[in-house]
Amino acid sequence: MSVPASQAPASPDSARQFRDSGYTVLRAVISADSAALATRYALLQQHWPAYYEREDMFRAAIGRYADALSESLLLKLKPVVEQGTGLELLPCYSYLRIYGRGAVLPKHLDRPSCEIST
Repeated sequence: MSVPASQAPASPDSARQFRDSGYTVLRAVISADSAALATRYALLQQHWPAYYEREDMFRAAIGRYADALSESLLLKLKPVVEQGTGLELLPCYSYLRIYGRGAVLPKHLDRPSCEIST
C-alpha cells in the first residue's frame, strides 16, 4: 500500500480544524491503486465461509474485526492521522466492513475506548 508522497503530509490547518471542530478530513491518504487493491481484497474475502459476520444493525452490511489488511492500514496510516489531528495516537482496533445496496450507517458514537475514530 502506498501513501502518495505529495499528499501524505496533512496541513497544519487539518490539526487546527480537528482541535477546533473535533474532526478533520484527510484526503487521498492512500493511492487510488492501493484503494482498488483493498477493495478487491475485501470483496474476495466474501468467498471464505464465515469470514465476515452479517451486521443486521446496518442492514445489508458484513464485517470482520481485526482483519489483517485493516490492521496493516491502521499502522501504516498512523503517522498521517497523527499529523492531521495533532495528537499522538495509540491504535486500538480495526474493523473491515462492506456495505451492500441499501445498507445504512446511522449516526452513532463509537465505544468509549475509541477516543479518536477514523
